[in-house]
Amino acid sequence: MAMSRRSEEPTPLDPGLEAALDKLNRVPPRDPQAAVRGRAAFLAQAQAMRTSAGSHTSTHTPALPTRSILRLLCLALAAIGALIVAGAIAMLAAQASQPNDALYPVKLLSEEARLALTFDERRQLDLLLEFSNRRLAELQSAKEGAATLRDVFVCLEKHVSQAAKIAARLGDVDAGQAESLMQIRDRTERLRRMMQQPQGDASSGRASP
Repeated sequence: MAMSRRSEEPTPLDPGLEAALDKLNRVPPRDPQAAVRGRAAFLAQAQAMRTSAGSHTSTHTPALPTRSILRLLCLALAAIGALIVAGAIAMLAAQASQPNDALYPVKLLSEEARLALTFDERRQLDLLLEFSNRRLAELQSAKEGAATLRDVFVCLEKHVSQAAKIAARLGDVDAGQAESLMQIRDRTERLRRMMQQPQGDASSGRASP
């Protein structure tokens, strides 16, 4: 019986722990008005931060006009395509032009482009012989007193000079190319002499090939 009585007696608390619990019990209850004021201040601060963040986002990240950009891009591509098509049509139409025609410079430019884009010298020689024959035909059919007659002849001499240099570098050109080059050089020399003659003599000489 003595042992059961001892177990039922409460165990005394540690003096330090008892002092801490005593301080907690002495905390006064919170003022309801102070709690309301604190809550209102917190909500006002949160609303101000939300408004500031919204104005910053709308100022620095405007919506991109995606449809307008796509429309402008399509218009630019269409314009470029139209220019390319128009240029190709003009180059094709210029192939039949004569020295006094408006498209004749386009014809010469297209020939220069073909020559610049050809890297094989044998093919370059073929093109120069072809262009030289064109200039000879244009000179033969040119009207009297054509303003561009001398310019066509200068272009012919340039073709012949380039062809001769390429043939000299190659050294082993085929017989057909060598014969064509010799004929073109002979005809060019005859035309040079005719252009140095008076107008009447030159017209009679150009009539014969």
